[in-house]
Amino acid sequence: MAYRVTTECPFIYMDTFEDVLAAHLGNKASLTVIEGLPEGTYYEIISLKDMKRAHEEGGGKTSQ
Repeated sequence: MAYRVTTECPFIYMDTFEDVLAAHLGNKASLTVIEGLPEGTYYEIISLKDMKRAHEEGGGKTSQ
């Protein structure tokens, strides 16, 4: 699994992380997006297995 933060939201907000992670794992989610956090603390939890699958199935194709 990956914990993703961006340059737009560089601050780590850990107050609810354990609950969010438990829900992500309990729901066997591919992607969990957290909204409604204080400004600059947005984050996502992404399933590494699904991220790898998307990469493999993407096949490096680009649209023309």
